[in-house]
Amino acid sequence: MRYLTQEKPESIQYVGNLEVDNSCFWREYHFGLDSPETRAAVMIISQALKQPFFTEMRTNQQLGYIVWSSNLNRDENHYLYFAIQSGEYSADELNHRADEFIKTCPSLLKAMSADMFEQLRESAIEKLEQKPKSISERSTKLTTLIFEHNAEFDRDEKTISAIRNVEKNELAETLEKILGEDSHRMVNCLMFADGHNNTAGLASTFDDVRDWKKSRIYK
Repeated sequence: MRYLTQEKPESIQYVGNLEVDNSCFWREYHFGLDSPETRAAVMIISQALKQPFFTEMRTNQQLGYIVWSSNLNRDENHYLYFAIQSGEYSADELNHRADEFIKTCPSLLKAMSADMFEQLRESAIEKLEQKPKSISERSTKLTTLIFEHNAEFDRDEKTISAIRNVEKNELAETLEKILGEDSHRMVNCLMFADGHNNTAGLASTFDDVRDWKKSRIYK
């Protein structure tokens, strides 16, 4: 399987319609190519943002039942993502509300107490140190290491070492670059429910997705 490459800063947006009664917002930022340092940074940052994003979007603003943020990887690329599904609010409104929160994320990380940051560090290490609980889990992990990560059996140990050495201010600077309008590599997907209007007039960054895909590079 090949994935879209974004070698330079850019914002890609897709706006579509759904034949259901819920609108959806999905945004992802390219975080970096795979390395112990990238894995360490994206693990801690995604964990640091997960609860604040949920609390603000779900608990405080009550935008929708499904509110989520985390990290994912495709091949050798890592991403930070945010998602909201709502039956009450249209995709353009979800986009606006989420955007306002995302702008504050570097400041949230900078303001985090030293004790909280250490808790996130230890939580990330503990997760990587967990042993497989069954033969099936162990088999799956070994298969992934062999076929997806070139038999890098000390992969977790390398990541743990990077986690132990990372500093909060360093991560805040990284996050500013990942999210910054002049430096980010972002994909924004807005899907409007049947009956939800695109009041903001948001549009895709391309006219025909098939023609656009032909102009892109996939690896």
